[in-house]
Amino acid sequence: MRRPLRAFALAALFAAAACGGGREVKWSSVAAEDGSFKAELPGKFERVSSSLQTPVGPAPLEMWVFQDGERAFMVGFTEYPEKVRTVVEDQELLDSARDGAVARVRGKLLIDEPKQAGGAPGRRIELDAEEGQVRVRGEFYVVGRRLYQVFATVHPQEIESAEVLRFFESFRLLPRVDDAGTSVELGKPTPRAASPEDAPAGR
Repeated sequence: MRRPLRAFALAALFAAAACGGGREVKWSSVAAEDGSFKAELPGKFERVSSSLQTPVGPAPLEMWVFQDGERAFMVGFTEYPEKVRTVVEDQELLDSARDGAVARVRGKLLIDEPKQAGGAPGRRIELDAEEGQVRVRGEFYVVGRRLYQVFATVHPQEIESAEVLRFFESFRLLPRVDDAGTSVELGKPTPRAASPEDAPAGR
């Protein structure tokens, strides 16, 4: 089950980055249609819809992407089938997302630490790629069937810039109601399917 989860969409956006200073930034607000998150991107963005294939069906992917030359900022989510989320724990999903990002950019993992947003479990990573010419910062959060993703790909000297920091600080997870009318609570572990190992021992 783990290998398909490592697929990390939009890997082509992780390219060598070089950008000049002194540009005027016109921030754009982003909000999911279901109100599940909001964020700000440093310019005009495009929405990209795709899907990942899992052993039990497709996992829709929705990303909001801003590109400026060779820089890239993106935010969005992948929604996994229920059968995936009931057998894959939150931390396993976060591990798979991290490993997939490292593999896709063929980078070196510099930072890997736990993080939370609104009580939802998450992970912050930072990668060195393109032989030190690119720095990738990413955050993942798990809420129900969704894996939220926030990424910036910039020149290494910009990774702590005010622009990058504002982008990540602008991201907010919000309570929502899913398609079935069920409230999806932030920070609530996804129930796992029963397995033989979970069953109480018989007499």
